[in-house]
Order: sequence, then C-alpha cells, then structure tokens
Amino acid sequence: MSLLSLRLFHTPHVSLSSLALWTSLTTLSACHPTPAALSSTPKPATAAESLITLLAETGGSSHYLLPNPQDLASLPQSAENPLTPEKVRLGKMLFHETALSFVSKNDRNGSWSCASCHFSAAGFQDQRVQSIADGGSGDGSSRHILTETTPHSHLDAPNLRSPSILNLGYQHNVLWNGMSGGVGDNLNYLTRWDKTKPHGFNHLKLDGVETQAVIALGAHRQTHDHMLYESATEPLSVLNEYPEYRLLFAMAFPDRDISRETMGLAIAAYERTVLSTQAPFQRFLNGDTAALSTEELQGAQLFFGKAGCVTCHTGPALNQENYYALGFKDMEVEFGPAPDAATRKGRGGFTGVKADEYKFKVPQLYNLKNATSLGHGGSFQSQDEQSAVEQIIRYKLKGQSENPEVPLTQLAPEFTQMTQVPFTEDEIHALVRFIENGLYDPNLSRYEPTQLPSGQRIINNDP
Repeated sequence: MSLLSLRLFHTPHVSLSSLALWTSLTTLSACHPTPAALSSTPKPATAAESLITLLAETGGSSHYLLPNPQDLASLPQSAENPLTPEKVRLGKMLFHETALSFVSKNDRNGSWSCASCHFSAAGFQDQRVQSIADGGSGDGSSRHILTETTPHSHLDAPNLRSPSILNLGYQHNVLWNGMSGGVGDNLNYLTRWDKTKPHGFNHLKLDGVETQAVIALGAHRQTHDHMLYESATEPLSVLNEYPEYRLLFAMAFPDRDISRETMGLAIAAYERTVLSTQAPFQRFLNGDTAALSTEELQGAQLFFGKAGCVTCHTGPALNQENYYALGFKDMEVEFGPAPDAATRKGRGGFTGVKADEYKFKVPQLYNLKNATSLGHGGSFQSQDEQSAVEQIIRYKLKGQSENPEVPLTQLAPEFTQMTQVPFTEDEIHALVRFIENGLYDPNLSRYEPTQLPSGQRIINNDP
C-alpha cells in the first residue's frame, strides 16, 4: 500500500470525490510506468557506443590513440636518437631539401628529395606505382622520366612501391621485408648484414626508422651513390655553404660532424613526428563521438569486429610488426629490372628462412584515400569504378591469392579463412568509407616547411 493510500485510509474526513480521484490516479499510474520504471528498460546501444564496446574488447580506445606530435616525450623513439625540437626542425628541412641530391646520373642535381616519393598529398607515399627520383620530372601521378631516351639504368626507380612514412615510429624494423634496423628480430640474422649492401647499415645498431634514413641517402643518390657502411660517419661538406644549416646542425648535434649518419638521425626524428592525429577516427577516440558518419561507424564496427581487420592492423598506426603472405603480385615494372628472387620472397629473401618466404610487413592504414596503388608491388590500382582501397578490401575479404608463385601453404590463415565469411555490398562499402574517410587526416601539409635554408624550390610532387 502506497503512502498516499495509507494517509487516505486513516483520514476520517475524506470525501467520496477524493476517493474517486485517488482511485483514478492509482489506475493511471498502473497503466503508465513511472520515470523510474522507464529508466530500468535498457535502451538500444548507439553505433558510437557499439564501437566503443568493440574497441574495449580489442585493447581499449587508448590502444589506438596517437600522441600529440608536439609532445616529443610521448612519441616512440630510439634510445640512440632521443627526440629534440632541434633535430626535428633540421630533419624537416633535410627531408625536403633538394640540395642533398648532388650525385645525379642524369645531370639533374638538385631535382629531387625524400619528399619526391613521400609527399603529404599522397599520405607521404607516392601517387605513382613505381616511383622515380633521379631521372624523373613532373608532379604527382604525372611524374615521368626526363626523356624517352634516358637510359633506364640511370633512373632511380625502385621495383617495390614506396611505403608511407606516416606513423612510421610504430615500427622497429622498416621496409616491406623489415630488413632495415639493427634491433629486435633482425639481431637473429646478423650474419646476413653485408656491409656492402643496404642492410649493412644495421651495424649502426639503430632502430629501423633511423637506419633507413641513413640508407636512403645513398640508395637514392643523396650525399652518396653507394652502400658502403664506412661512409656513415665520414664528415660531409655539402651543406657548409649554407650558414643556416651549419647553425641547425650545431644546435641539433653540438658535438658531432655533419655526416650521413647525423643527417639520417635528424630525418628520422622528423619522420617520427609525422602523425595522422587529425583523422576523424582519432577525433572519435578523443571523445568526439560525432566525428564519424553513420556509414563510417558501421565500417569501423566491421573493421574491429566481423571483418577481423584488427587482427593484423592494430595499435595507434593500425599496423603490426609481423609479416604475412597474402599472395599479392609483385611489381610489373615500368622502368629498370623486375624484382629479383630475394625481393619477391619478402621477409624470407632477407632472413633466408623458408617459413618467411613471400611474407611482407603489415603497413599502416591512414591516408590511403589519395594513394593510387596499394600492395608491395602496387598491384591494386585505382580505376574509375573502384579505388585502390576498395580493390584491396575486396581482395582480402575474398581470401584467395592472386600470385601463383606463392605456395598455398604459405598463405596466412587469417587471410584464407575469409572465404568462409559472407559480406554484403553495403558492408564492403562501409569498410571502404571508414578506411578512406574515417582514417583520413586532411591537413598533412602542416608537416611541410614553407622554405628551405638552401633557398631551393621545395619539390614534393603535390599535384
């Protein structure tokens, strides 16, 4: 009996009209649940709430959150190359500096930089399937060789697709086969570090980001045109004519010479700060639950749920340190020699281990929307009806190899088991929207300098 009914029952002067009113009130309350009763009925979870639950089950939102690039102490970094503002500022200039390209085979010194094949408008990768540094001319996907008569042997045109430097700090060993880096798992293959070849620079015992920056200065004819390990610490005079560079080096490395190694350390310091923190998914992780559209939320739920993408693409960069064989085709080169056997065997080509053959590094997934090709060989290429992102998603969901050279026994089970999981067209399109738009930072140009200490034009291939 309610408190109201007790008071009515024990009040001697209650009228019949009051009793009638009380009866009608109790009848209405029985037919219409009180607010307390309504609140006890669970409401359906929103799409944003469902995604947060999925994220909690796979490590929590913080597991996928990128740090503030300005907070250097929060960024992944090598103990041998602690980040400082001075190193980052110097590296930002050197990454875009065309004055470093002075060993051209085409009489074209000063015509390319790191940013020629890793530029912001393409997500710090390239818009060509096969990149061209020395011997190239033009911007973006329209970049081409100087002339039809330019010898292909004079071109710097790698036969693997240029990987992105975006969020690069979330790898210890870099490149598609992970051979660059004198730390971690690569220490198991020290006997394969040939000092006359790129992986010889692993003897510097630096992380992959730093090692690769040193390698690239020779591999792409900047400062050197050879792979001799002994050249790493030799003093260089190439930048002495620029007073601002002398000052920047003195601030970044007060007790060291300008050398291939210190240049590489500065470039790596800059690369570690190039993070896609303004992407909608990162804003979502920071609490803005309206940052992702309805379709992008659906795609994210599939990514972290049914599609199982998170099995391999995880952490702040949505990448992984491991290597998998997914049966991608190798590059059909436009210039120069086709990939050799070691290149085609990926990780196994470096380690010499049979079980590693045809396995390649899991790349990061941010800012792929403007990439016109994907895969280590660039075999997924944008077309009018399908983007490169949609093509590679459909391929992975199908779970069937496109490369007959890759033995079925080498294919990753995470890939082949997808043949058993059905997906609707709406689900596929939602996945595409999440990866293309939800993981797209629209302001990567913030990482470009406005001018160079050399006074030379910044060549970054932006269309």
